[in-house]
Amino acid sequence: MDKKRLGIIGLVLAVALVPVLVADVMYFYQGTINVVSTSQPLIFGYGPNGNPSGQYGSYVSVTNGTAGVGFTATISLTNSSYAFYSQVVQIQVKTSGYMYISNESLTGSSINNAYILIQAKGQTGFPDVIQVVSDGAPVFKSSGNGGTSGGVSLTEGTYYVSILVQPSLPLPNDAPGTSLGELSLYFGFNPFQQTSYAPLPPT
Repeated sequence: MDKKRLGIIGLVLAVALVPVLVADVMYFYQGTINVVSTSQPLIFGYGPNGNPSGQYGSYVSVTNGTAGVGFTATISLTNSSYAFYSQVVQIQVKTSGYMYISNESLTGSSINNAYILIQAKGQTGFPDVIQVVSDGAPVFKSSGNGGTSGGVSLTEGTYYVSILVQPSLPLPNDAPGTSLGELSLYFGFNPFQQTSYAPLPPT
């Protein structure tokens, strides 16, 4: 086979491979997202009775999240009809809006029912009560429920959160301090519409 025919065969093979190599056509465009800072609408912290070093520290304690983003509360349960922890979490509202629970998770089987109660500083009674555990199951397991029965309108100021828990009796006969489970609540906040919400992760 002469060199001319070999060259033609090579060209045919090369042309045949081209559609395979460039079968996909793609166009690319650039979009730029500039990130700037803004003030926090909510700042979480421990309330009057949630100070880990306070007189109630052996029964309930609240640890502030970094830069006031969230909190971790540790409560002590025993065999009782209910356990109430008054004003353990503080929320500083810097911008009026709508706060709601978008999702939650629960481990363990020691909580039968649980509620969070929200009141403004200096206010008597609990005008806003949100049930977060019902019959041992999270109320806001999926984001579809959040923001309807699980929300509250807040104006600028200081608020306190109390916790009411009905244990699942009898509790395990473990040593004091043994973990009985964990309840994680995910709060959303809409500073524009008082009754509008969107799901937050994790969903």
